[in-house]
Amino acid sequence: MRAETRAGVFAAGWLALSGCATGEIKVGEDSTAATSGDGPTWYQDVAPVVIPNCTGCHYPGGPSFDLTSPATAQSMAGRMAFMTAEGLMPPWAAEPTETCQPTLPWKDDPRLSAEEIALLAAWSEAGAPLGDPADAAPAEAPVVPTLEDADVTLTPVGSYTSGAAADEFWCFVVDPGLSAPRFLDGVEFVADNGPISHHALIMLDANAESDAVAGADGWYECSGGMGISSTQLLATWVPGAQPFEAAEGAGTYIPANSRIVVQMHYHPSGRSGEVDQPGVRLRWMSGVPARYQLTTLIGNFPTEAYGLMDGPDDPGFPLFFIPAGSPDHTETMRYTVPPVDRDLTITHVGAHMHLVGQGMDVRLNGDDCLLSASRYDYNWQRSYEYDVPVDEMPTVRTGDELQIECRYNNSLSNPALEGALDDAGLTEPVDVWLGEGTLDEMCLAMVGFLY
Repeated sequence: MRAETRAGVFAAGWLALSGCATGEIKVGEDSTAATSGDGPTWYQDVAPVVIPNCTGCHYPGGPSFDLTSPATAQSMAGRMAFMTAEGLMPPWAAEPTETCQPTLPWKDDPRLSAEEIALLAAWSEAGAPLGDPADAAPAEAPVVPTLEDADVTLTPVGSYTSGAAADEFWCFVVDPGLSAPRFLDGVEFVADNGPISHHALIMLDANAESDAVAGADGWYECSGGMGISSTQLLATWVPGAQPFEAAEGAGTYIPANSRIVVQMHYHPSGRSGEVDQPGVRLRWMSGVPARYQLTTLIGNFPTEAYGLMDGPDDPGFPLFFIPAGSPDHTETMRYTVPPVDRDLTITHVGAHMHLVGQGMDVRLNGDDCLLSASRYDYNWQRSYEYDVPVDEMPTVRTGDELQIECRYNNSLSNPALEGALDDAGLTEPVDVWLGEGTLDEMCLAMVGFLY
């Protein structure tokens, strides 16, 4: 379902909840069972928490089960209680550690309160009663991710059709049609086939190299990388993510004759023949912005000369190497800000690793924690934007140092790795090196700057 059509689903969703029950009911034989008592009920207590916080992803035809349906929510009560208690849902990697605790709040933070988590647990323990739909408490509609006043929606010429693999990576190329440079202040990924769309990375190809890589339909397989010598990250997307919008008055420079490449991670779970034709919505600025917005990837340093620091398993010199079987390996990288003629403001930070990755800390000058992604999950990559005025965001200047610490689990206690080994026909972990492949690794911080 496209983002533009979701608003209608959500606007009518709460009003129609009592009539849209689908899915197997596992609590008693009657969907209206246990409608009274002192415990929490769906209509009176639970829906006002679930509808605004969960149905941005769990909507009809979306990437997972539909929590606008009372019957489905009832059948999933135990799973919701467990996943929220464990901090696995809503997905959010930016959990602080004892040694890295950001002092600024995050925008669009979806985490539930302790009281809301306890409510879901109590509802599950009570047998997940629905209550009386005639006396339903009001529930806020979820925030529908959409880019206001977008100027253009771009879609590839052709579409993607899934094979039998559990995970596939395909890139599509679109031409913004620029005969002269322009500045971009908003980017939105437009999902088409939600159930198979895992996540997307939206990149700028300034030199239009992707034209030579893509086929006539605008698509190419890109599991080993995008096949382009120079790219710039514009935005990331996971189900439920907000569109990227530059800080007020700022814009990203997009050169003439450039292309936009979107790397799609598909998870069709063996369902061949699934068709997808997603798109990208762009919002252009008129004129030149007061400040430039740039999102850059920092890290993946291969040697000490670039900024790789000594690691626990190194052979006497810094080497990016994660030995097979290691459950707790760390690689640390250091980046010194080059000469700049003004202070740079950091607006957002994110983490990118592969399946062995478990957590990342990003620090400024050793002490200032910019991000602790202690619950890093390759399935839920996103950037984290500071929820404060621009003049209160962190700043860097010439000579400042960013330190990136990446933590890995290269053992069978890592469920994500076990799945990748199965796909590769392996039963035991292998040594992991820096690289593009599924069983290679990375250590990249996504950092948004205003300059």
